[in-house]
Amino acid sequence: MKFQTPNNHGMRFYSSFLSMQSRNLQQIKTLQDEALDTLIYNQLQSCKAIEMVETQQNQQECSICLEQYQAQDEVCKLQCRHIFHKNCINLWFKQKNYCPLDRIKLLHHNSINASS
Repeated sequence: MKFQTPNNHGMRFYSSFLSMQSRNLQQIKTLQDEALDTLIYNQLQSCKAIEMVETQQNQQECSICLEQYQAQDEVCKLQCRHIFHKNCINLWFKQKNYCPLDRIKLLHHNSINASS
């Protein structure tokens, strides 16, 4: 029985194949990241100002920036009912996909609800 050693053509093909697979995996990851960014962006756009925030859950300050809520502040209330400044949670969700307090993941379109 005679074994064949890979020739240059076979090695180039194999190398090209691996390179193509690597690019495909990177494209899939990029698409997943872009889809998550779009989902978070769309959900954050639906956030509206909540008046009298301090009366809800005794939460009087944003847990991200640690500043007291003011009547004119734009805030977002997550599905888990935690409230944050809109800009603070927007920056948070650019890095992570979960609530800063209880780590509940942002999984679907209704995860962030506009509140009244």
